[in-house]
Amino acid sequence: AGVLKAREILESGQTEDRLFKSVLNLFTCLAVCHSVQVNVKGDRDDGKTEPELSFSGMSPDEVALVQIADEVGIRFVSRVRKAAGNTSEVVLSGPSTSERKFS
Repeated sequence: AGVLKAREILESGQTEDRLFKSVLNLFTCLAVCHSVQVNVKGDRDDGKTEPELSFSGMSPDEVALVQIADEVGIRFVSRVRKAAGNTSEVVLSGPSTSERKFS
């Protein structure tokens, strides 16, 4: 029931809801702060609005946290290493349709 309620809060888009910002921040942190890798299943250009993703990593706990963030609508899309080598950029989508980037 908690996952459904969190998804409902985020999908409502009601930023004035007292829980919206807290739920958004919590699941954004879960979707950003990890060492999980994302794998795209199938072709990204097959006309689907959302590609099917799978997550893998050394820590099953981290994978579970990224999966639950995905279930409520905060999707970990990619991690790209920057040229310097020791930093990366993490891309999320949701709860709106736009992507958000974190360095």
